[in-house]
Amino acid sequence: IMAVSLSSRLTPTSRIPRVVVILLCASSIPLFLTCGIKFLGNLSLDISPPSDSLAALADADYDAAFPAQSRGEKDAYLLLLTLRSGAPILAEPRDRTSALEPSSQNFSRGVQAFVRDFAAAHGGDASWAECTDGLLSFECLHERNYSLLEATTLNTRNLSAATATLLRIQPPDDAVHTFGAALAAHVAGAPSELLVQTAGLPTFLAAAQDSVSTDLRFMDMVSLPLALLVLALMLRNIRLLLIPVLSIGTAAATSFSLMWPVSNIGAVSSVVPSIMLSSALAMSIDYSLFLLSRFREEVEGGATPDAAVATMMASAGHTVLVSGSTLTLCFLGLLLFPVEFLGMMGLGAAFSVGMCVLVNLTLTPALLLSFPAFFTAFECGGFGCLRRGARAGAGARTA
Repeated sequence: IMAVSLSSRLTPTSRIPRVVVILLCASSIPLFLTCGIKFLGNLSLDISPPSDSLAALADADYDAAFPAQSRGEKDAYLLLLTLRSGAPILAEPRDRTSALEPSSQNFSRGVQAFVRDFAAAHGGDASWAECTDGLLSFECLHERNYSLLEATTLNTRNLSAATATLLRIQPPDDAVHTFGAALAAHVAGAPSELLVQTAGLPTFLAAAQDSVSTDLRFMDMVSLPLALLVLALMLRNIRLLLIPVLSIGTAAATSFSLMWPVSNIGAVSSVVPSIMLSSALAMSIDYSLFLLSRFREEVEGGATPDAAVATMMASAGHTVLVSGSTLTLCFLGLLLFPVEFLGMMGLGAAFSVGMCVLVNLTLTPALLLSFPAFFTAFECGGFGCLRRGARAGAGARTA
C-alpha cells in the first residue's frame, strides 16, 4: 500500500514532492557532519552484563577482592619497561626500592615530570599526577595483587632475573584522549636501549577506535567498488549506478546521525558503525537491483518512464517494503535482550535498514522521474553520448 501510495504521489505533474525528496536527501550531508561525526566519537567498548548473570557476579567478586583496581586502575595507562638487550631491569637487585637500571630510572623520573607538566597545562590541577607510581618492588606487587607479573618483574625467588617493570598512570576522565596522544609522543622519545610498551584500557579503546576507522575506510575503498561493479554488470547501465551510490550515502549518513542522541543516552559499541555501514551497503545495493532492473525492463518493453516508475513501485517497491520491514523488526527484536551491547547493535542496524527502505522508495523514483531522459539512455551501457560524439566527429572529417 505504501509503495503504491508513493508511486501515485511521484507523478510527472507533482514536481514539488520530487524536489522536496531530493532536497531532504541532500540535507543528509550537513546532518552527518554535525551529528554523525559526533556519534562516531561517542563509541564505547564497555559491555555491561545483565545484573543477574554470571559475568555480573564475577565483576562484583572482582571488585570485592581487588578494591584498588576496581576504584580506577582498570582505566589507567600501564607502561611496561624492558631493555632491548633482554638484560635485567635491575642495577642493584638487593635494593628493592630504587633498583632500576639507570636508563629506566631516568625514564621513570621523566614520566613523572611529564605528567606534572601536563596536569599544570590542563587546568593547573596536578592532584591526579600523584596517582602515577612505579611497580618497582615485590611488596608493591604483592600489596596490589599483581601476582601474575612476578615471573618477569620483581619477585622473591630471584630478584636478579627481573627483566621488566611497570609504571601506572591514572589521568582524569576529561583528559584521557588528550593525554593518550601526548603520552605516545613522550614514549617515542625514550632512550634507544629501553623498550617501552603501552597497555591498559585507554590504550585498548584507542586501538579499537582506530580499527573501526580502518574497517570503514576498507569498506569504502574495496567493498563498495566491488559491489557496484557487480551491480553494473546486472544493470548494464553506468548512469543507473548513480542512484545506488546516492542511496547508500544518504541512508548511511542519516542512520549515523539518528544514532547520535542514542549514544548520549547509552553505551554504543565501537562495532556498531561497521554493522550499520555494512547493512546500508548490502541493503541499498540489493534494493536498487530490484527497483532499477524492473525499471529498465519496463522501459525496454516500450513503457514510458512515468509508467515504468509506477509499475516498478507497485511490484519491486512492494518487495523492498516487505523485505526491509521484516529485517527492521528482526533487528529491533535485539532490544528485548537484557544486554545493552546487543540492543544498541540491533537498534543501529534497524536504523540503517529502515533508512535504506525509505531512501530507495523515495529518492529512487524521484530521480528517475526528474531526469527521465538521462536515466533511460541505455545505449552502449549509458555511454551513448560518447559514441554519438565519435560519430559526429567522424562525419565532420569525412565532409
